[in-house]
Amino acid sequence: MSKQISLDLIIKAIISSIEQAQEDYESWSGGDWLWNAPEYLLTTSIAKSIWSIDGSKLITLEHNTKGVMGDAGAITRGRIPKKARPDGRVDIILWRANGEPRGVIEVKNQVRSYSGISGDVERIDKILHKNHNYSSFQFGCIAFYTSAKTDKNGSALEKLKKTFESIKKSAQKRESEIIKVQLHKSDIHSAEDSAWATACLVFKKTS
Repeated sequence: MSKQISLDLIIKAIISSIEQAQEDYESWSGGDWLWNAPEYLLTTSIAKSIWSIDGSKLITLEHNTKGVMGDAGAITRGRIPKKARPDGRVDIILWRANGEPRGVIEVKNQVRSYSGISGDVERIDKILHKNHNYSSFQFGCIAFYTSAKTDKNGSALEKLKKTFESIKKSAQKRESEIIKVQLHKSDIHSAEDSAWATACLVFKKTS
């Protein structure tokens, strides 16, 4: 049996797949950037990219949250926190080949500030903390695309740098003995007065 794919490879696949989606959509549309595209384009691109990694895994899309938390052993006595949105669906679930849920991936298009992903941060935090000593979940990710345009408020490049720094600073406030938080990002790609980039905010259980 092939080995479980590493989290580092998953992160690289997420970032490169959104970069490819930007290139594809720009070509298909005759110049439009990815922020004009539906979010499901990012989701399917990420899923295909992770699936292409050599190693054992399963992938499902738009999976019921409460159901997958049950499969992971993340449901115990008491209510599931509302901020986990148990009646909703998760964009992507990465499973181990044995059928255990391993990772939760949420996808967002055109994120311009931490407020654009704060609800997903809360959700992943609650999911990973629930029965964390026994749950099969190892990590959660928020994969996102962002772009900016130069104007009187600053250059596109500086705006994206500030966006990433703000998101990283705010998200790392959620770090604990149970979860560590890291922001991985692509290079910033510039074109005339605009720029775009992709990123993956990773929440990893420490044990």
